[in-house]
Amino acid sequence: YLIYGKPEWNSLSFHNAQSGRALSLFTDGFGLVSYVAFSKTEKNIMTYQSSGKIMYWDIKSGKSLLPEPFSTLSNLSAISISSKKTFIAASTGDKLVVVDLVSGKMIANSKIKNIVSTAISPDGKEILVVSRDEGESIPERFTFTGKELKKAPGKIKGPYLSELGTPVYGSVYSSVHNFG
Repeated sequence: YLIYGKPEWNSLSFHNAQSGRALSLFTDGFGLVSYVAFSKTEKNIMTYQSSGKIMYWDIKSGKSLLPEPFSTLSNLSAISISSKKTFIAASTGDKLVVVDLVSGKMIANSKIKNIVSTAISPDGKEILVVSRDEGESIPERFTFTGKELKKAPGKIKGPYLSELGTPVYGSVYSSVHNFG
């Protein structure tokens, strides 16, 4: 599937990845989605809305996989999902937060303003953050133990920034992720 977001009630538009043909999925709509992630099988998606609502959906039927949505922090931005799909890293505007994707609870946080992008290392033990100060990109690396977030000492090694100033772990990084 190919998904793109639109600024309207039924904000996700699903397309055949090979032909580009629009698909009739989720035609009833479910609100404005700020972030979406595919399952590895592409049978399900996880959506996050700026209200803080997280939902898991079956793509073919359009039905929720949970009896009720659950909530987390609202108005998150610069969202990245871990490779094991168990947590996200995001910005609240003045903090880097790590949120559990099963409970919706904030696991850890660190004060950092003007975050424009985040990336999580493949092993989930490091989070790279790019913030802006007076038009300049400032990369910072944090270690994550699963419970605690700490600013890593020294210069950034390993992760790099793309030409657009977004964090890149390895050779490829995308803002659309797989989960499950």
